[in-house]
Amino acid sequence: MQGIDYLKYDNCHHDGSKPIEKWCSCLLCFDLQPYYMLIYCFNFSCRYPVMSKALKKAGRPIFFSLCEWGEMHPAEWGFHVGNSWRTTRDITDTWESMISRADQNELYAQYARPGGWNDPDMLEIGNGGMTKDEYIVHFSLWAISKAPLLLGCDIRNMTQETIEIISNKEVIAVNQDSYGIQARKARMHGDEEVKPMQQPLLLNHMII
Repeated sequence: MQGIDYLKYDNCHHDGSKPIEKWCSCLLCFDLQPYYMLIYCFNFSCRYPVMSKALKKAGRPIFFSLCEWGEMHPAEWGFHVGNSWRTTRDITDTWESMISRADQNELYAQYARPGGWNDPDMLEIGNGGMTKDEYIVHFSLWAISKAPLLLGCDIRNMTQETIEIISNKEVIAVNQDSYGIQARKARMHGDEEVKPMQQPLLLNHMII
């Protein structure tokens, strides 16, 4: 594991076993979660706990990203195993896909915290499917959602416009704020797209 800083464990082409088992009273789970939370099994025969245990023996910090597309609601248990967890299916480079992933991810805002983050999938900025303004919204939503800011474009061929969006220091600072609270919708107005989000920061500041 020398030189490795980040590991994403995807769920593609698996052997039929689950990333983690549900509803277990296995005694091996007690060192990972208190008895009153024994909903999910962290027995080390399950795939994600096996990798988690191995990474902890690596001798250096390695960010462990869980990706089973949110099917088993990993926001509810991922903190005991990894550092981020996908809350959605794969994103595509369209406004509709991006907004729907942000909406789905927001449902799990209460579970985000320093050391464990909700992941609505990689950023599509620079892939050409949205306008500049839409990409700015995309980057801003991921930032206030405390989502991992992972680039999904070809970084060898980024335009100046893309570089300007993803290198906005003020937006990145919001994402990296040590308070670690994910933004939530402040109010809804029926089915209309009126969904301001707010997020407390340090020093009694608020992002809206």
